Amino acid sequence: MKTQSRIVKPAVFCCFLVIVSASFSSAAGPMSIRMTAATASDPSGVEYYFEETSGNDGGSSSGWQDSPFYRDTDLSPDTQYIYLSKARDKSFNLNETAWSDSESVTTGNPMDKLADFIFHWLRSDCGEPNWCEGADRTGDGWVDAEDFAIFSTANWLEFSLKGYWRFNDSPFDGSAFDSSGFIRGGDFAGDANFVPDPERGQVLSLDGDGDYVHITGYKGVTGLTTRTVSAWIKTDVVDDGDVVSWGQAAAGKRWLLYINNSGCLQIAVYEGNKRATSPDLRDGAWHHIAAVLPMGYTNVADVDLHVDGLLVAPANTATAEREIDTGTMSDVKIGIFDDGQNRYFNGLIDSVHIYNRALDEGEIATLAGL
Repeated sequence: MKTQSRIVKPAVFCCFLVIVSASFSSAAGPMSIRMTAATASDPSGVEYYFEETSGNDGGSSSGWQDSPFYRDTDLSPDTQYIYLSKARDKSFNLNETAWSDSESVTTGNPMDKLADFIFHWLRSDCGEPNWCEGADRTGDGWVDAEDFAIFSTANWLEFSLKGYWRFNDSPFDGSAFDSSGFIRGGDFAGDANFVPDPERGQVLSLDGDGDYVHITGYKGVTGLTTRTVSAWIKTDVVDDGDVVSWGQAAAGKRWLLYINNSGCLQIAVYEGNKRATSPDLRDGAWHHIAAVLPMGYTNVADVDLHVDGLLVAPANTATAEREIDTGTMSDVKIGIFDDGQNRYFNGLIDSVHIYNRALDEGEIATLAGL
């Protein structure tokens, strides 16, 4: 009797895993680090494993998990940790990929901005927690030892970070993860989607025809509060396009960062705006843009505009003064301001930050990679 053999094909498993580099700005803080593995796929499903190899205090491995995201917590400030990642399918054979290249990540030093904190020491005129450049951590109107105790366990830049959509750590499910810690996720509208980019990894793609991301329930930085909003953009489209917005269509009540029909960066607050003279950003290259409302200023004419980490000159003849008192009617949106003018952004957007304080020129340069 002849026995018939059956060839069993190995499970199809194709992926090349790397850890997305977690620089200081993308670390969750001086005591935690968040990292992302490249997404793998297999018909049987996929699991991921992150291993910490430095041996420094607090570092730990994830164990096998379904998510490509991992956050290592209870770490030591100003300390280097090293991570590897791999994946496996969920077939009977549990086929594994090779380990990724190692990534070295250093947690933050909570004393980095001590001088700025001391500048506000024992002030009694903060008024609300967002004033005194975020130094009044308790919100009692004073900057004192209790605030310092909070400051000593949280990085200054990160404390004032109120929204951070980096897109590299967002799943492919029509939503954008918020890496600020406030869980202010965004929902896709239209054909908004993620695409791979050779320079920046996974980025947001908008086609200019009804696409945007809606950060439901988050009204942005409102009222007179100092603020910074920044993003990376890439476009070669002639039409103007909104990048980040919130507020309402009333005099001084809107906060809108966009690229105007000359290709230059512009901030608009409704019946008031400030335009940059150059450069034309519609060259199909990545550019970092930022708008900063400095502490103590409330007029759109006082907003500082930055391109690629550098302060840019305003177009004086195109600047319309208007006091800023940002409203709360509209949620934050990436790619549009919903006032019926339909200036949908056409191109790529990455790494959107919103802070409730004015970042200085050095910090803006750091975000721009300088």
